[in-house]
Amino acid sequence: MSSRVRWSAPAPGLLFSLQRAAGDDALAPLAGDVAGTEYVDDRVENGRTYRYAVTARNANDASGPASAAASAAPQAEPLPAPWQSVDLGKPGAKGKASFAPAAGIFTVSGGGDDIWAAQDGGRFVYQPLTGDGTLTAHVVSADATHGYQKVGVMVRASLATGAPMVMVHLSPNGSGCCWRRDENGKCDMVGGDIKPWLRLTRAGDTLRGFVSDDGVTWRPRGETTFALPKEALWGLCVCSHNNWVLNKTLFDHVEWR
Repeated sequence: MSSRVRWSAPAPGLLFSLQRAAGDDALAPLAGDVAGTEYVDDRVENGRTYRYAVTARNANDASGPASAAASAAPQAEPLPAPWQSVDLGKPGAKGKASFAPAAGIFTVSGGGDDIWAAQDGGRFVYQPLTGDGTLTAHVVSADATHGYQKVGVMVRASLATGAPMVMVHLSPNGSGCCWRRDENGKCDMVGGDIKPWLRLTRAGDTLRGFVSDDGVTWRPRGETTFALPKEALWGLCVCSHNNWVLNKTLFDHVEWR
């Protein structure tokens, strides 16, 4: 669940501070030194009204007056068709997923022991897609549930826990691309530094992972070749690596093309 706050900059080169209040509470500091004109507040509750005010500051530390407070009441909605959501394996904590259309954010909460070896566990938000294509997503935020948690984009042959799959993922210790070529077979992985933008492509039997700092410049992060069904399951996956604890992850800029 989140609120996306946007505002206009009165001049270039400014930094912004945000204040927030829930209901009739007094405004309190929320974030400082925001360089852009957008902020995602992921510490909100469904259906509750919040007020936000923004203050600009220039390079000489001179601050202007705070903006008039604007109100927002975030509302989560069911996943839009044809997206579906399911637990992979048997996590101790049942996962869930929702979509906030105004902010364009998917919120996916998943448990599970791991996505690795011959068995996967976690929450998978997916849709069946046919043929070649590219799935891109940006990880806005993710709970810290384990050093080996995995959140990211995935394609699977089926919903079976040991199905052939490829996942481009973000973890606290880096971002990587892992895959399982054979049903209930072993996994392989290519790892690297942390990048919050993730991309997975398919061209025939070749699947490639890419990562990015900004969603503009992409770096390869793994490649494999094996036969997936022509219609495969593409989507977002979250594994907390802590079976009885949910990891809540927010994704935006989710795009299939």
